[in-house]
Amino acid sequence: MKFRGGRQNPNWTGGRHVTARGYVRLKTKVGRGKYEHRFVMENLLRDPIGLLFIGGGEIPDGMHVHHCDHNRRHNCEGNLMLLDSAIHNWISLAHRRYLLDHWDEYLRKIEAENTPAWVKEQTA
Repeated sequence: MKFRGGRQNPNWTGGRHVTARGYVRLKTKVGRGKYEHRFVMENLLRDPIGLLFIGGGEIPDGMHVHHCDHNRRHNCEGNLMLLDSAIHNWISLAHRRYLLDHWDEYLRKIEAENTPAWVKEQTA
């Protein structure tokens, strides 16, 4: 049986996969690939319309790409912010603390969002 790689393989997912930590990783020609949120931010920095500094297409040292809605798979330009690492860590820690303090409310919200309409109609 001949090995079919890349697009020829029936298991090809378009060069994207989700890591164990929930980030989307893109396949590249060389190396282990690249995180999608970093790729999107580097493209923004390459053409910095409306940005206050010119990054030249590279994320500066000490900066992190932050997902505004805390969803690691939501990598559109409007959901990403470039933050200093200390600010990024503080925001992430505050979000985790909030979730821990309001975990029951969060679970009820997720359950309500994921309940199909026909189930809601039968219980009403």
